[in-house]
Amino acid sequence: MSDKLYDEFYDPSEDFLREPRAFCSEIATQLISQAKRNTGDSWYEDEDTIKGILLLLYTWNFAAKETKKLNFQNVGKLIQDAKDDLKFLEKYSITTADKGAWGMIERVFDQFRNLFGQTGATKALSLLNPALFVMWDTAIRKRLKKELIPGIMNGERGKYYIIFLKDIQKIIEEYRIADKLAKNSVVAKKVDEYHYVRIVMNKGVKLPKNADDKRGFTTYENIANPHVTIHCDGCNQIKKHGGQHRYRQGSYENHETYTDARTYAESTGLPTKDCSFCKPLSQPEPKETNMRMIMLPYGNNAFNPDDLKQYIRRTGRNYIIQGQVACRRVDHPKPSSLDCWLRDKYAQNPDTKQAVNKVIGALVNTGEFREGDFICPDSGRRIKGIRIVEV
Repeated sequence: MSDKLYDEFYDPSEDFLREPRAFCSEIATQLISQAKRNTGDSWYEDEDTIKGILLLLYTWNFAAKETKKLNFQNVGKLIQDAKDDLKFLEKYSITTADKGAWGMIERVFDQFRNLFGQTGATKALSLLNPALFVMWDTAIRKRLKKELIPGIMNGERGKYYIIFLKDIQKIIEEYRIADKLAKNSVVAKKVDEYHYVRIVMNKGVKLPKNADDKRGFTTYENIANPHVTIHCDGCNQIKKHGGQHRYRQGSYENHETYTDARTYAESTGLPTKDCSFCKPLSQPEPKETNMRMIMLPYGNNAFNPDDLKQYIRRTGRNYIIQGQVACRRVDHPKPSSLDCWLRDKYAQNPDTKQAVNKVIGALVNTGEFREGDFICPDSGRRIKGIRIVEV
């Protein structure tokens, strides 16, 4: 497996606390604890519980359209409706969940997803049962679904969250995650923090840069004046602001490539823009990227055509159909298509078509693919696609 994310797992607590919103998570957790102390078994219906959820979502998922619709009434009603299932699940943790829990977890997730969205649902559920529910967001799903946990799509349904939790359970066992944490640590919570630190904050061990690519990029994130700006390293605007703020409303993160910086910026849910002074997108990409990477039409993501060739050969064919369809990923009629492969592995938003004609043209221009009509594995009809040019 080429993704070594968990090989160097460590307790992320110290790094996570550098996130300016970390104290909001602590306050939300304290509100839940207060509700439990004050009302005992009735803590789910307590006002402090609802306050904790609203605080967490308003600060950690505030850009989501679902969050803007949250209030005491609809959150309270949801908890009341799901209370019995939530109480049943209290006996489970991420390491002990079994077939007796998965069906109920899926049902509860779908209930919460309808109100909070797929990202917000995991945040609220983790606050209510941090030992069992592991949070995720767009950036985390995108990283994990490429190789480590395939099949989770963009988390639109409860069944995808179950795939995620089951594989996290296996990862905890395989990589002996609990052994690397302090005694009595909440393993599910530490896995979530590790994901955030390594994937979203982009901290930890990094691969060395190519000697021909000395450039880097910096994102400036401001939560008081909500936005993220992407800079080239060394931009005078970074030096002007000094890289920090007195009240921690702004923070800077370093990235090796523009694509990494853009992916991080978009994962925050904040409005994103390029610096108007250094114009990072106008800077030439590394030599290897120009030669080998094919840009997708949306989200500033790219893929290597060699990866596509490997995938095609694993199917036992020498071709793949184009399959560009304007639909949600879960409703796609051609799951064996290039469009679905790109959505599942590289797309920022898997509900947006990716295998547009411009992508096909770029692949053909490499000289390694040729257009043609081929039998669709899904429909049995002959339709447009590309095949590998064997040398």
